[in-house]
Amino acid sequence: MPAAEIGAAAPPIRIGYARCSTKGQELDSQLVALRAAGCTRVFSEKISTRVRVRPELEAALALCRDIKSAVPGQTVIFTVHELKRPARNAAELMTLASGLQAAGIQLELLSGPLTGIYDPNGLGAMLFAARCWRWPPSWIVTTSATRPWRASRPRLRAATTAAARR
Repeated sequence: MPAAEIGAAAPPIRIGYARCSTKGQELDSQLVALRAAGCTRVFSEKISTRVRVRPELEAALALCRDIKSAVPGQTVIFTVHELKRPARNAAELMTLASGLQAAGIQLELLSGPLTGIYDPNGLGAMLFAARCWRWPPSWIVTTSATRPWRASRPRLRAATTAAARR
């Protein structure tokens, strides 16, 4: 039987990724949820969101791509517990989603406002993109570059203090 036919009949392969930011936080609840979702392999790391290179995330994505290229007809699902685990903001999430789309890998979110499986083709990709733009602002890492009005806001305290010294 050709590999494409085997992949089409086989159940989906789920590759999980769990992350927490500090050593004081625990990964156990994420790992339990990923295993309960049927992940064949789970990658995890304790690493800050400030660190751009996350080795376990890259390893999980590489495994997803390897499986998909070895058996193109196989459904591969990259599964995370919640939206903020693989990406720090909507821009990073859209970059991740487009990489998954290019490889034909589905994205599954187990909890949060965007819970579900997103197929990289057709309406699934459009729905995910539309819902990403509504990502709650409290999860988005912002800087003065993303909020220009903060950088240009006058500092009233400094001006008041200088006037009071005269």
